[in-house]
Amino acid sequence: MGNERLSLVDALGSFAPGQPLRAALVLTYCFDGRWFEEAIAPELFERPVATTLLLRDRNALISEAPSVRYHRADAAFSTRVFHPKLALFVTEDRARVIVGSANMTRGGFERNLEFGSVFDLHPDGGSRSFFKALHAYISGPLRRETDGNGLLALKDVTVALGEVIEQAPVERESSSHVLLHNYDTPLWEQLLANLPHRKLRRAIIVSPFFEPDTASESIEDPPGQASDESVFSRLFSDFVFEPEPDEEPVSVYFHEDFGATALPVAKLNAWKDRLKLFHRLSTSDDARRLHGKLLILEGTGKKGHQPFLFALHGSPNFSAAALLTTPPEGNAELAVLTRLPHRGGGANKVATALGLDTLFGRVQDWTVLHTKPTTSPPRRDLGCFAVTDATLQIAGKIVVISVRNPPAEGVKFRLMAEVEGTWVLVSEGGWENGDTLKVLASILVTEDPRTKLHTLISSRVRLEILSPDGNVLAKDEIPLNVDCPQHFCGLAMVGPLLLTLDQRIAQAGAGSPMTYREQQKWLERFRQQDASAVVTVSTHQADLDKFFRNLYTGLSGLRRRLDKSPGSEFTLRNTLRQLSGWCTEAVAQEAKIATDECRIFLLDRLAREMLTALNGAAEIPAVSSRLPTIANEVLLLPAIEAAQSWLAAFGTVETAAYLRRTQKQFTEITKTLGRLGRQQ
Repeated sequence: MGNERLSLVDALGSFAPGQPLRAALVLTYCFDGRWFEEAIAPELFERPVATTLLLRDRNALISEAPSVRYHRADAAFSTRVFHPKLALFVTEDRARVIVGSANMTRGGFERNLEFGSVFDLHPDGGSRSFFKALHAYISGPLRRETDGNGLLALKDVTVALGEVIEQAPVERESSSHVLLHNYDTPLWEQLLANLPHRKLRRAIIVSPFFEPDTASESIEDPPGQASDESVFSRLFSDFVFEPEPDEEPVSVYFHEDFGATALPVAKLNAWKDRLKLFHRLSTSDDARRLHGKLLILEGTGKKGHQPFLFALHGSPNFSAAALLTTPPEGNAELAVLTRLPHRGGGANKVATALGLDTLFGRVQDWTVLHTKPTTSPPRRDLGCFAVTDATLQIAGKIVVISVRNPPAEGVKFRLMAEVEGTWVLVSEGGWENGDTLKVLASILVTEDPRTKLHTLISSRVRLEILSPDGNVLAKDEIPLNVDCPQHFCGLAMVGPLLLTLDQRIAQAGAGSPMTYREQQKWLERFRQQDASAVVTVSTHQADLDKFFRNLYTGLSGLRRRLDKSPGSEFTLRNTLRQLSGWCTEAVAQEAKIATDECRIFLLDRLAREMLTALNGAAEIPAVSSRLPTIANEVLLLPAIEAAQSWLAAFGTVETAAYLRRTQKQFTEITKTLGRLGRQQ
């Protein structure tokens, strides 16, 4: 805070330069998709990223991302407010996480006053216990927030982070930082449990939002009433203050707009003699708004007590909804509790170091303050209908939709897409009550007749469930994702136009795909060219030689990674996912492959690599028990079925023996998975 700016781009750029990212996870309340696409996506995808998940509050969307390069999901379990702010990046042997108060918006990272901390873990050290707590959070309660491909992406993040933790050394001393979430226990109760005692000398509160003063409601908190339990009341009932003579022990820093504030002024009159108020004025020369949240508690050393100094920062405002409740009825929050060294000055020294004295001014006259009326965020009941994921399978033009709590009397569905502000019908049909719906939706992808460029018509869809007489019983909106985000720049599928399938396999094996910025520049030039710029497939012998060399380079690279990390579940998952995707693409009608003989050769090589990967993993107990589940999650069997169907339909006398050998390998893969499944 102070004059420093929290730079997500700098934190990302300085982390493991040049190394591919296995996983990236972003949690946010507000989300500005246009800003993220402009400022963050080019930096994030400057290097290969295997899995990216962005989870946000469905009611705090500023603008949808005009991109499917990363998987977006709306939090489904937190029916009031999904409020954590986190950015996690994971490579093969290290991880970096940013936990703070900033949303993924221009205001959060460019304009507001925010608090944030950066934590690292690597083979030489770092806060292993902190990352273990983070792993428990994302592999446990956070899983309640998403389904479908969003949940699969979260699993990939969990596996990637778990392998980094296993490589990191155990700390010799306990960490001074503790990660807290409130899915199971209110943050306030966890805070009390971590303190040596409850005798305080001082407390400092920095917060832009508070619980309501009357029946009005705070924009980042669930509806509350004046009679609700106040966190200020808990502060003064749970702690005994032993301040210095003539000193108010509690300082509150807040934002004010011409007297209007979220501070519950009427409530605070009960403790006026123990409070000092400091306001941040919108009329000051530094126009940055306060959005950071911080609580500092300084324990007294009098009467034989141990002095201490703790700081709590992260997403929670100083409100009952943030600190005294749990999801789904209360906010979902994430915070860091830090034990600071206690030296002379204590909490006041921290306030000076943060520049609070220069950023805020003392309120001398409380009568000029009044609590501003605010509106509450929309709320949902936990049992209400929700669409939790929508992913378009590009090869078959099928949208797979995950839902929760569909109405029992629903008999029809209607799928809509938002196109330039208007909802357009994509598909409709009979509804079978379940948690997954698969819809043929070729209309979602358009092809430019001149350039052959495929583009999604929308990045957002709506599902409606209808009664027998056509009335809408339930509806919900969700971002539209794709199953091959690495092929997309924005909403345009550039991968197949940029390179042929064998070239992309070679790049994947070598780990050197084009960066996002390079794809953006290429796409801009491409749209200005004619159809002659489209990648074509030649059958000249020299080009066929390149085809075989590309396959050798790519598949050899994948095998080397497996050999290098034989016990890595993440490497296995990623390898099987790539092989499965290539297999599905190879038999697609639009696949650019020189000849059918080349296609058979490609399928044969892919089958061999699948079988090699499965047989190798089957020898490792820690991974073998998970193989059937992993194969199911990466859609290995549907890819094999598609390949076998194509092979069965194609045949000549010259290729008959080759076809039988390839089909036999695919059959062996199916048998291997079946055998492993029976052993579980």
